[in-house]
Amino acid sequence: MTIYDPLQALPDAVCLLGLRQTINRRLQNWKFWVTYQDVGDGIKTDFAMPQGNIVDGTLTASIPDVPEPSFSADTVSGWVSFQEPPVAGAQITFHYQCQLWSDDDIDDAINAAIRYFWGRFPVEDTTTITTDSSIMEYELPSEVAYVTALQSISDSGTPTDIHTGFEVYQSSGKRYIRLYHAPSSGTMRVIFYRTPGKLVYDLDTLVTNAGISERAQDSIVFFAIGWILENVLATRVRTNAFFNAEGGNAIKTWDLLQSASSAYSRAEMLAETNRATPHVSRL
Repeated sequence: MTIYDPLQALPDAVCLLGLRQTINRRLQNWKFWVTYQDVGDGIKTDFAMPQGNIVDGTLTASIPDVPEPSFSADTVSGWVSFQEPPVAGAQITFHYQCQLWSDDDIDDAINAAIRYFWGRFPVEDTTTITTDSSIMEYELPSEVAYVTALQSISDSGTPTDIHTGFEVYQSSGKRYIRLYHAPSSGTMRVIFYRTPGKLVYDLDTLVTNAGISERAQDSIVFFAIGWILENVLATRVRTNAFFNAEGGNAIKTWDLLQSASSAYSRAEMLAETNRATPHVSRL
């Protein structure tokens, strides 16, 4: 089964929630129910579930003759800890809903894709600085990653490009612009690429919060798919000691890495297709 399915122009695909849903749909990371049984020995309090990434609020544990056993769970790893060890021979039944990977895994993959593709899909923005003929250096806002152009704005509001006579440098974590010639008192417009950010909350968007164009969304989805296959599923397969000892995981790992490579290649192809004409810097 191929992992590629052309993306639709979804109105919410530019926010974290929409990207996450798109990735889950294409990798079929559906929620499913697991029933698991174990036996108490009167000593052990911690039990490992066969599947982690437990959906919050779905886990139940039942022990005969114990009406409401007290326990806590690490929903990511799938470890369940009872406050009191179940008695020897007690049949313990766990029932819960889970996913193959967590939302945190997907968010990490999306933000890795944003960092990778930001240089090809940066968002251009502007800010203005009040200039004084006696001041040659001006601090730039923290969101400035790369200055693409400077313009002097006259009293009439007419901008004039400043082609030479300045440099951008960084000192003590701050960025400054230094003019080689005394500016006229007035206003200077700085045109720049915004510093790349990350998506944290469901409604965080690519443009506003990540500083990357919406044109990158297809590439971000397929890069994230490759990232999950390589860094979550393939890693999980490698650490499965039983199947590794039996030699059963070699083919599975190879298939996952091949699929990851295919997803990365698709992401690169879409990046070349969707990115705008490269900007010619005036610096």
